[in-house]
Amino acid sequence: MKVLIPVEDCSTKRLSTHFGRAGGFIVMDVQNNDIVMVKCIGNPREHGVPAGQYFAGLVDAVLLPEQGGIGFKALDFLRRNNAKIFTVKALDADEAIRKFLNGEATEFIGQGCRGSGAENCHHYRVDQS
Repeated sequence: MKVLIPVEDCSTKRLSTHFGRAGGFIVMDVQNNDIVMVKCIGNPREHGVPAGQYFAGLVDAVLLPEQGGIGFKALDFLRRNNAKIFTVKALDADEAIRKFLNGEATEFIGQGCRGSGAENCHHYRVDQS
C-alpha cells in the first residue's frame, strides 16, 4: 500500500494544513504494516500539475491532519482512482503513519474546500446528507 502525506517541507515532515499548498509530499510504501520505502516529492503544482491529479492512481491512502483542508477537485481525482482519504491527529508524518498503522485514523467522507480563502474552506466538515 502506498500512503501519501502532505508536509510543509521534506526536512521537518511537519504536516501541511492544506493539501494543495503543501511544500512536499511524503510517499510511504507499507507492506505487512512495515514501512519499506519512504521518499519525499516536491509539490507538482510548481510544475503546473495539481497535486490531486498528479497522485491520483499512484497512492492507495492519503493522510491529512485533523484541522487541515483539501480542495474538492483534489478529493475527486483521488477518490475516482480508489484512494481512501483519512484524517489523523498528528503533527508530523512519522506520527501520522504510526497512528494510521495502529488504526487511529478516521476516514474522511466530507466534500472538501470549494475555492480560495477560509470562508470557502470547510475544513473536514463531514457532510452527513
